[in-house]
Amino acid sequence: MKSTRLFCILSFIGELVPIYPVYVLLFQSNGLSLGQISLLLAIWGIPVVLFEVPSGILADNWSRKRMLTLGYLLKASCYILWFFSKGFALYALGFILWGISSAFCSGAFEGLLFDTLKKSGREGEFDRIYGRTLFFAGTGQAVSMFTGGFLSSLLGMYNVILISLAKGAVYRMCAGREARR
Repeated sequence: MKSTRLFCILSFIGELVPIYPVYVLLFQSNGLSLGQISLLLAIWGIPVVLFEVPSGILADNWSRKRMLTLGYLLKASCYILWFFSKGFALYALGFILWGISSAFCSGAFEGLLFDTLKKSGREGEFDRIYGRTLFFAGTGQAVSMFTGGFLSSLLGMYNVILISLAKGAVYRMCAGREARR
């Protein structure tokens, strides 16, 4: 039971990213046009589609935990690029890294949850528990949407990028705790 709670916490923390509701404003404040911003958002989807199946195969045959770690590092790299970027190219590279990160983490997280449940003979509960993790992920997104704008106006968008980056470190620590089980 403790283990499934940790997966719910990881889902919440994983989507608790206060830069979500304001990154378009960040891009716009650095001179990007609406067309460039739309292109950036489309760029994110390309690596997700290209890497979803290969990353799932890699996670199955190599290590789900390592795929999650790589996914975190790629998403952290995205935020670091955005922190230093003032133009389209680094923002685009950040979205590419984020897209690869999303592909790496999606199947690896589900597979790790299933493996964890299977170890304790609870694999039949996967759908219910996975649904619960999706609820917590959505709650993390909602909290991000409510707090991101406020934090940006209070602290500035670049500090919100740093908060999003620091959140990733907390996520990795919690995920590392699960990996040691």
